[in-house]
Amino acid sequence: MNLQTKVLICGAGPTGLLMGCQLQRFGIECMIVDQKEGIVAESRALAVQARTLQIYNQMGILEEALSQGIRAEKIKIIVNTRRLYEVPLKNLGQGLSDYAFLFVLEQNKNEKILYELFKKNGGEVLWHHSLQSFIQEDKGVKATIINANGEELVVAADWMVGADGSKSTVRHELQVPFTGATYENIFYVADTAAKWPWGHDCLSLCLSDKTFTALFPLKGEDRFRLIGIFPSAFQHEQVTDFSVIKNTVEEQLEMNVDFMDTNWFSIYRVHHRCVSHFSEGRVFLAGDAAHIHSPVGGQGMNTGLQDAYNLAWKMALVIKNIASPVLLDSYNGERLRVAQKLVQTTDRAFSIVTSQKWFQKFFRLQIFPRVITTLFRIKKAGRFFFKGVSQIGINYSRSSLSVSQDEKLLQAGSLVPYVKINGAKIDDLLKFTGFTFFLFNVKITEDTRRLIQHQLIDVTFQFIDVPVNEVNADAYSKFKVKTSALFLVRPDNYLGYCDKTLSVDRLKDYLLNNLHLRSK
Repeated sequence: MNLQTKVLICGAGPTGLLMGCQLQRFGIECMIVDQKEGIVAESRALAVQARTLQIYNQMGILEEALSQGIRAEKIKIIVNTRRLYEVPLKNLGQGLSDYAFLFVLEQNKNEKILYELFKKNGGEVLWHHSLQSFIQEDKGVKATIINANGEELVVAADWMVGADGSKSTVRHELQVPFTGATYENIFYVADTAAKWPWGHDCLSLCLSDKTFTALFPLKGEDRFRLIGIFPSAFQHEQVTDFSVIKNTVEEQLEMNVDFMDTNWFSIYRVHHRCVSHFSEGRVFLAGDAAHIHSPVGGQGMNTGLQDAYNLAWKMALVIKNIASPVLLDSYNGERLRVAQKLVQTTDRAFSIVTSQKWFQKFFRLQIFPRVITTLFRIKKAGRFFFKGVSQIGINYSRSSLSVSQDEKLLQAGSLVPYVKINGAKIDDLLKFTGFTFFLFNVKITEDTRRLIQHQLIDVTFQFIDVPVNEVNADAYSKFKVKTSALFLVRPDNYLGYCDKTLSVDRLKDYLLNNLHLRSK
C-alpha cells in the first residue's frame, strides 16, 4: 500500500504530537506514525515550564492542562533528615510570566491532551506502525513502514521529522553522530502514595550521605512521583516491583515515611548526548532523537516541545511556497546551540547532585542549600534563575533571522516580553499564526502596508499600534523604546526585526533576504 502526505512525523510523544498540532494550525497536512499501541501510562518527564504553558495558551489547550496538573510554589530541601531549607518560587517570575510556579503534569497527560487536539482537528496517528527505512529524493522522502500485521507500507512525504526518541531510527538511518556519555548510577522512578512529614504542596529534595531522592507532588491525595538513586545492594537483581526496594529506600531517607499503593515503577540509566546537527536534506530531528540529558531542572520534554514549535512555522511557510527552503537552515542554527548548552549545564548540575566524591558531596550537603536559599532572596538572582529554568530566557540573537537596526532597543532574537499592550496581554495578542508588527508611536503609510501585505506571497501580517500613553508605559519600558520603533514578531513569538526609524528598504531586505520570503 502506498500513502502520501506533506510531512511524515515519526514518533507520537510530546514532540511529535505538538509538531502535528502546529502544522494543523498552519493548514499543513501531516501523518504521525508510532510503534507503540497508543498513549502509555508510564512517563518520566513531569515539569511543564512557563514557556510551554505560553505555547499551550496560544494553542488553546492551557486550561485543560492546568486542570489536570498541580502547582508547586516552593521547593523544600531536606538535608540529612534534620535541616530544612525552603525556596519560594511564587514571586521568582513576577512580572516575567503569568506562570510563575512549578507546574507538574506527567508526560503521558501532556501527550493525551495533544493527541486529543490532533484528533479533533482531523489528524490520525498510525499506532503500531514502525519505520524500517527511508530514502531521500530531490522532491521528497520515501519511507518504508511496517504495520501491526507485518504488512509493508510506503509513505511518500515532502518532508520528514524524526521525533522517535533516544533510540531514533531516523537518526540511525541518517548516521548522525550522537555524542555524550551515560552516568554511572542507576535510577528508579515510582508513582506512589506517601505518608511523610513534609507535606504535598511542594517539590521536596532529600539530600543525604547515602542517597538523593526527589518527590514531585501529583494530582490525588498524598500521591507523589518518587525519583532516586537505585540502592546498590539490588543493582545485580532483576527488580520490577517497588516493594522489593521500598524498605531500603525508607531506611535511606532516615525519616518517618511510609510508601503505599504504588501504581508504576521503573529503573533506568541517565544519559547526556547531543547530535552534531539537527537536519539533513529533507529530514529533521527533534526532541530526544536530537538531545537527551539529565532530569535536573525539568528541561527535557519542554525542550523537545520548543524544537517542534520552532520548526513547524518555518516548514509551513516553505510547504506553502511562501518562503525559500533556505529558511529551514535556521532550525539547526537556533536549536542546536540551545541543546548543546542544555546538555552541558544539566550535566554539571546533575554531577553535583549525585556524585559521591567528597568535595561534591560536601558542596551538595553543606553549601548548596545555603547558597540557593540566599540567592533566591535576591530579586535579580531569582529572576535570572527563573528565566533559565522556565525557558523564557532562551535567545536567538545569533540567528540569521535576527536583525536589530538599533542596539538600544530590545534586541531581535529575544522572546517578546511579558507586557500588556493597549490593555491586552501580549500572549493573547499573539494567538495568531502569522507575523505581527508592533508599531511604537510609528505611523506607516498605506504604500508600506501594501508592500508588506501584497508584494509578498500570501503572508499574513497583523499590525498593532502602540501609542505613547500611560496604558502602554510598561511596554515602552520593556521593549526599550524611548520615542518610536517598529518590531516584527515571528509566529513563535520571538522578535525577528527591530528598527528605530522605519526604513522601507531595510524592512523589505529583511523580509526577502533574512526570512527568505518570496516576492510576487
